[in-house]
Amino acid sequence: MKLQEIDYEVSVPPLYSQHGTRNPRVHARFHLPGSRLVWYAVEGSPDGDDFNFFGYALHPFPKPCFFLLSELKRVERNTGTNILVEIGFDPIPLSEAQGVLSAL
Repeated sequence: MKLQEIDYEVSVPPLYSQHGTRNPRVHARFHLPGSRLVWYAVEGSPDGDDFNFFGYALHPFPKPCFFLLSELKRVERNTGTNILVEIGFDPIPLSEAQGVLSAL
């Protein structure tokens, strides 16, 4: 499924809404098939014509980061491969997502 077909605003809580939470919940998972590129979104908010996420990424090693929807779309254009969004992703604690990324 292409990124522009998903309504991200209802998929993640607003930026900074989980700030100070010891183990915030991850609400969305994106990945590029055939690669190790994985993004877990904890929060996100509109940013002009874009959408800004905060989460955890494996690119090339696990790290917390902000990432834009436009950046994910650029990866799609540059690789010719659609980034997949895990439909029906049940929110999980960030520590669990970090464990999955570390095992990759």
